[in-house]
Amino acid sequence: MTSKVFIALDVKNLLRVCKGLFGNSYRMDYDKLLKSFAADCESGANIKAVAFVSQARRISHADLNFTTALVNMGYELERQIIMPRIRLGLDIMSETDWCAGIAALATKKAILEGFDTIIVVTGDNDYRHMCKILSDQGIKTGVYTFAYPPALYEGCARFVRQLNKDYVYSVSKRRFEEEEDDR
Repeated sequence: MTSKVFIALDVKNLLRVCKGLFGNSYRMDYDKLLKSFAADCESGANIKAVAFVSQARRISHADLNFTTALVNMGYELERQIIMPRIRLGLDIMSETDWCAGIAALATKKAILEGFDTIIVVTGDNDYRHMCKILSDQGIKTGVYTFAYPPALYEGCARFVRQLNKDYVYSVSKRRFEEEEDDR
C-alpha cells in the first residue's frame, strides 16, 4: 500500500528563524527542502507539500514571484491575508497565529483524508503538542526544524531532521553569482 504524506511548511516562521540564525540576507532553499522530503519518504509515496504563507491584502510583485516559485517547485499554497485592525484609534496590523491553523489542518488531513504521515517544517518547537496527539493516534509524525535542541521533539515525532545552513542561501551571494554568470 502506498503511503500518503502531508507536509506543512510554516513559511513565515522559517523565514523569521532563518534570518535570526544566519542574518537578514539569508533565505530558505525550498527546492532543496522538497527534495529532502522525497528522499526521506518511502519510494512511491504520495506526497502533498503545502506552504502556509502570509500576505497583505494587496499582493506585492515580490510576494507574487515568491508564491509562483513555490507552486512551480511543487508546493500547494494556503494563504493568510493580513488584515488591518483598529484598536484604540491606532491602525495595528494583526496576523493570525498560523501555528493553530497549520496544526488544525494537518490533524484534519491525517484523520479525514487518510494521510498516514504528517511532516511539519518549522523554525522552532511550536508543533510538538500536535505531533504528540497524532503519534498517540498511530499517525507517523516527522519534523524538520531549526529548534535547538531537536530533542524538544523526541517522544512525539517519529523522526526529527535538524535544519542547518545547508538548507539556506544568501540572497546577496546568489545575486553576485548570477551577475558573474552573466559576464
